Amino acid sequence: MSKSEPKKRKTYTLKLSKFELLHLRDLCSVALPPDLKVTVSQALALAEDRSVVEAKLWTKIVQTCKEANLPLDEDAPDFIVAASSAPTISVYRIADEPGEHPEEGDEGAIFEGVTPTGEADEEDNAACGGTCHDCGRTHKSDNAKRKCYAKTHP
Repeated sequence: MSKSEPKKRKTYTLKLSKFELLHLRDLCSVALPPDLKVTVSQALALAEDRSVVEAKLWTKIVQTCKEANLPLDEDAPDFIVAASSAPTISVYRIADEPGEHPEEGDEGAIFEGVTPTGEADEEDNAACGGTCHDCGRTHKSDNAKRKCYAKTHP
């Protein structure tokens, strides 16, 4: 192969039923809030730096839907991502120091470097130069002072 010829990429055959193709079309066109201008597929492609791949894939899906006489554009149903109930919300403290991690089993463990509020650890009580209002200890942050106050004033 000469240098001027483009390198061919290996492709694979995927046989889909009508309903599988409909599902793939719908899956790739689920719109995201707030403005519904970006699909889940486009957002994933952007996050993974595969926008060109996603655009080519969508073109192939559209072409195959046309060949199968399946509805497209205004004739196809629209789907969006939306909250279906009130979300569960908690308040979490973001770690003060890089590498500070919550204890295993903490509610905030799903957020790396985040612990639920109201929990003071020994690192929070390191010297910062300011004396606490009640305990006389020094704390490295205002957040640590608030935690100390919360512990001493239930």
